[in-house]
Amino acid sequence: MLLNDVVVPRLEDLPSGSASDIRSGYLNMMMLFNAGDREISDWALLFELASPGFQFRGREQPPGSGLCVLEAVWNR
Repeated sequence: MLLNDVVVPRLEDLPSGSASDIRSGYLNMMMLFNAGDREISDWALLFELASPGFQFRGREQPPGSGLCVLEAVWNR
């Protein structure tokens, strides 16, 4: 399974000053759409909780893109 979505960087991986911009975007998603962005660990947990048959393989982020390609494999 391939998904194309936002992966929010962990706070410790962000340069100082940009954390507030990214996190405010997350709050806007919550307030406006009752939705939110996920960190990479959140995506891994989502597949784990969906079914033990999924194996989350990780992500690739094309240079200059705000989106990541996430990969999971169904092993059943």
